[in-house]
Amino acid sequence: MATTRVEPAVCFGSSQRSWVTDLINYVSDHGGMRVVGTVLSQDDALEMVFDVLVIDDVSSVLSPRLVDRLHATNRIVVGVYDAEREETARERLIQTGVDGTVSSSASAADIVRIVSDVLRQHSVDRQFDALIDDVDDPERHAAATPAQRRVEGEESALDRGRVIVVLGSDGATEVAVTLAHVLVGRESSTVIVDMDTLEPSVAQRLAMPLTPNIFTATEHLRLRSDINDSFVTHPEGFALIAGIPNPREWENLSEIEAADLIAELASGFGNVVVSASRHLEDLSTFGGTAGRFDVGRRIVTHADDVIVVGSASPLGNARLLGIISDVRQLSPARIHIFVNKAPSDNYIQGEITEEIERTVSISSLVFLPSDTRVQKASWQGDLIRKGPFLKRIAAAADVFVPRTKTRRMRTKSDGASVGESSTSSTEDLEPNLEEAT
Repeated sequence: MATTRVEPAVCFGSSQRSWVTDLINYVSDHGGMRVVGTVLSQDDALEMVFDVLVIDDVSSVLSPRLVDRLHATNRIVVGVYDAEREETARERLIQTGVDGTVSSSASAADIVRIVSDVLRQHSVDRQFDALIDDVDDPERHAAATPAQRRVEGEESALDRGRVIVVLGSDGATEVAVTLAHVLVGRESSTVIVDMDTLEPSVAQRLAMPLTPNIFTATEHLRLRSDINDSFVTHPEGFALIAGIPNPREWENLSEIEAADLIAELASGFGNVVVSASRHLEDLSTFGGTAGRFDVGRRIVTHADDVIVVGSASPLGNARLLGIISDVRQLSPARIHIFVNKAPSDNYIQGEITEEIERTVSISSLVFLPSDTRVQKASWQGDLIRKGPFLKRIAAAADVFVPRTKTRRMRTKSDGASVGESSTSSTEDLEPNLEEAT
């Protein structure tokens, strides 16, 4: 958190310009600030503890989104612009939202002075904001954006859409896609996001383009541009953000950016269905693979509901229980188990249920039947439009978006209506969600 102490803690953005070395040498001899370290990525900037970030205008780390996030934690940013193209470079920094600017040709003493002046002004601004808060203007609070309310910890469940994370094996992608289809069929705005960094498959499953994709979305978010350009709309009405084009690019998707994207989507959609990897292990102690599963781990912490998909077998049960254990260590979200291609035998289903419920506490358990339509739809890149699999997913989706009831007139055989009416689920009225014959 930013303070007004005599020597503020300062981080530098990585730079090839001479001002960094000059400033470090000056501070070492004369003081005026305490150098904490060097920021190499946005994650570094958000996780390191400092008061001021001093960074070049051309740094790939600097973005309007980063400045917003640092401001939300009461940290400030001073941008260093290229002296040879002062006007355009300084304008870029101002558009980014930095708190102050300084020329790359400025002396180290001038940079220290400017940082101190910006900190002093920041302290005054905070005191003024505190006075405004004391007035407790309800209209001002109502004008705050959902993102601002999330930062302040004031957002309620009503302020954003439901985040449903689907992970597991043996049909997890099929469950996520079909769930998105069912939810949007109930006139509930829905987006499906592929955040599986190991086996991205949602766009491929639906025969949709791989661009724009999640990198496009995080870039739009970073630059505060229109995020609507980063997803495509499926013909059935739900939005889709494709996953990373190549799993080898997993390091380019930051867990913080992924979480920010989910929060942003939840502020605009009623349902955010996230397809994630089933691997949730903490690999922070392993050198080359550290961070490999961090995106999935972070997304689970933002979930309202987690659907774990597995197979109906002893090995499938063991995998389910292992995934559930990982999820529970990360999040208090409601957990729903979907057992795919489950046998219809009540005894076997009872054995599976007993084994699971004896070990873990879950919110629901769904047995999905084998259905040849699933494989056929997969080969065609199409959605499942009828059959027992779709019917079971539709029933399970009532937990997230209940089907509204509508009154429908019965008719005589000649077509004339009669006075008696009956209550029917809107499942019959949802486009392309036909009852199984």
